Amino acid sequence: MRRAQTPEACDAIFLFRFEVLVHERGWVDYPGVDPAEHLVRSADDEGPGVTHLFTGSLYGRELDAVARLRVFAAGEVPETLRRNYALDRLPGVEKLGIAELGMIIAHPATERQGNLPIASLFRVAFDQCLEAGAQLLFFAVHPGMVAACGRVMGAQRYGAPAFADHSGPLVPMVIIPSNSEHHERLGSLFAGAAWKHFVLARRPRLDTSAFADRLVDELGREFSADDRWMHFEDRFYRRGVARWSFFDGLREAVIEELLARGRVRSLAVDDELFDEASAPSEMFVVLEGCFEILVGGRSVDVAGEGELIGEISVLSPAPSRTANVRALMRSRVLGFDQGALRSMTFGDPEAGYQVMFNLARFVAERFRERVRIMARLEKALEEKGG
Repeated sequence: MRRAQTPEACDAIFLFRFEVLVHERGWVDYPGVDPAEHLVRSADDEGPGVTHLFTGSLYGRELDAVARLRVFAAGEVPETLRRNYALDRLPGVEKLGIAELGMIIAHPATERQGNLPIASLFRVAFDQCLEAGAQLLFFAVHPGMVAACGRVMGAQRYGAPAFADHSGPLVPMVIIPSNSEHHERLGSLFAGAAWKHFVLARRPRLDTSAFADRLVDELGREFSADDRWMHFEDRFYRRGVARWSFFDGLREAVIEELLARGRVRSLAVDDELFDEASAPSEMFVVLEGCFEILVGGRSVDVAGEGELIGEISVLSPAPSRTANVRALMRSRVLGFDQGALRSMTFGDPEAGYQVMFNLARFVAERFRERVRIMARLEKALEEKGG
């Protein structure tokens, strides 16, 4: 892990952005694209408090991942950042020094590396926040990474609505470096550094009482260190910006048929799609936006564009739902019940087959992910017991 300290090093990072964002993803209209120089850069890439981070080698175009860290003194946060991250949801934040880790980009070829480059970027950003005195580290991730970022890095959501990006909706999250108890309880990547600075060295801690009730605790199952790496890697690369969609492989005519037979609903921020007491009469495909899924009042996952919500009700009807689901941003869903699917199957067998195949594949992928994680945990427990 390194920090770019010369103009040439920064240009290598801007070139890497171009290769991934434009060549790999085809985002020719991405903000800051310079087609003549083959660079992606903006005014936010320069100025005091800006540091460009990277993993891999600057030479020979062998970078693995890059990110931009911006540190702001109290009262100097740009309005765009304040608006995107809904900082007004955290009372008193205007009096704090904060940092933002953005432009987080990994090359697709690095997806099977052992120690995930993205997590390495966060580790250095965390250390630099401590050096600069930043009390909060903000970043935004695809909905599919929310739970992983919570468990692996101790990041927390704070009720900020998702905002749109080229990759889709992004959910704002925050890391509180001084919350050593939280990092230790989760076994986050930063538990050691937080303990060293705020327990051993007794650095002043941030008083979060003014907004503690806004923070969502992503605490879930316990993971060994190796399991945390593998879980984070799977979530980032399999469910990241190119997260699998229910619409994959469907003919345009089939999608039009779904739209014709389904019921489109629009929801505002915090609107409830359904709750645990409601009858499971419909399944939904997220057309736009993203949704938070809560079980027993605890946030367990976030569903984004192209994903299914409530699909179990179609495959195995039950008297009631198993979760509450609410919109994190302005969203639209396509809802259809068993009758609509049955009607499509009889009216257009090929279309019905494609839809049911995708539905089965979606459920199988979710099941396989859980089996894989449980197998790793079981192996870790056996090794520990041996």
